[in-house]
Amino acid sequence: MENRYISLEKILDLIHDVDIIIIEGFKNSGKNFRKIGIRRANYELPDGEYIAIISDTPLKSELPVFNINDYNSFCEWLINDIQLLKS
Repeated sequence: MENRYISLEKILDLIHDVDIIIIEGFKNSGKNFRKIGIRRANYELPDGEYIAIISDTPLKSELPVFNINDYNSFCEWLINDIQLLKS
């Protein structure tokens, strides 16, 4: 953990032998990552294609939706669907 700006490319170069990297921010990096949207009651989801949504209010969607406080369900989904995420 560093308290200075590090480029996304540098961060990714430092990480090896993992199946999933969860990053926050870098939405304007130009990289085509699979995205999980975070929706707050007062804010709409930013434009983009998501594979799941985490929300603090009930939300109807064709995507998997997880309560922002239910990290166990989200993690279980992430682990069970890791093959989907790799493709």
